[in-house]
Amino acid sequence: MKVLSVYGGTSYGRQLKGLDKGAEILVACPGRLIDLLKRKALTLEDVGMVVLDEADRMADMGFMEPVCSIIEKCTSNPQMILFSATLDHDVAKLVKLYQDDPVRIEIGPKEISMDGMEHLFWKMKPHKKTEIAVKSVRRAGRSIIFCRTRAGVDRLGGEMQLDSIPLSTLHGGLNQRQRDRAMNKFSTGRSMVLIATDVAARGIDVEGVNCVIHYDPPDDAKAYKHRSGRTARAGQTGVVISFIKGNEQRIYGRIQKQVGIRKRFSDPRPDDLKKNDFTITKEEPNKTNRRSDRESGAGGRPRRNQRGRGGKGNRSRGKENGRIYRNSPSKSNKSGKNRNHGNKKRGQRPGSKKRKADSRP
Repeated sequence: MKVLSVYGGTSYGRQLKGLDKGAEILVACPGRLIDLLKRKALTLEDVGMVVLDEADRMADMGFMEPVCSIIEKCTSNPQMILFSATLDHDVAKLVKLYQDDPVRIEIGPKEISMDGMEHLFWKMKPHKKTEIAVKSVRRAGRSIIFCRTRAGVDRLGGEMQLDSIPLSTLHGGLNQRQRDRAMNKFSTGRSMVLIATDVAARGIDVEGVNCVIHYDPPDDAKAYKHRSGRTARAGQTGVVISFIKGNEQRIYGRIQKQVGIRKRFSDPRPDDLKKNDFTITKEEPNKTNRRSDRESGAGGRPRRNQRGRGGKGNRSRGKENGRIYRNSPSKSNKSGKNRNHGNKKRGQRPGSKKRKADSRP
């Protein structure tokens, strides 16, 4: 059975070739699929089944309109299957519009369990957040830190790297290859900490995450649950820490009420966290060697210098290896006659006076 994946952040070439060969199952992100439909690279006329995964998350991210436009292009009246954590609001509209006599199947608990998690709410000054985060992950071991924005992820990642914390960063501004590399690095143990936006709040199942830190507050109680659910999985335990600035206590008070927990806001005490050992997994030697070979040019033809065929400085070497370079001095010019009008600097016209540096107001 031929399966093809199409998504943004990668070139169209390979995906177009895959479509030319034909596919029985197409796994697609809405944006890239619409782009390919506009290019007339495929048609949805003979689709027999449409599966929409994380339907409620797509609704939260504003993808309902493009999803509906894709479904309406499936003219063969396909069977539709929705996978969703909730069936309210926009997801209920999808059920009403595109499903006839639907059957509801529930698997697992209706809510993310908060029982196996220790919830801590720490009050602190904004400039202390990075310091407390570093101390916390050093005690807790493998951790995920959630920030609200892409810029916040990059900034925190840079600051924690200065403290020699092995980490990966993940957000929507990275292309697919960069995201895969970041997740692979974290899941295989080559980094201890994953700093991410809410793009990592769902659909990511990494074993052994001991700690989740809400560096920035989540949007609502649902986001708090999904973020926190990255720890204490499969019967394990974990700690969930929320960093609270002075004006955020009301937000977290409302989240506590909606989630069904009641905890006091306290001063940060990272040294009291359970100490979990974590050993970094080293990268395979053959991969490391291949990368160093590519960087040094070893094992093949030498890398071409960035400044052309002859390398740096060829413009002033004159005749070499049978080639004459454009700016080489000719025999008639060796005596120094007519060279730059005497000793004047390059770019200065004859007879002009040098402008003083402080002559402008």
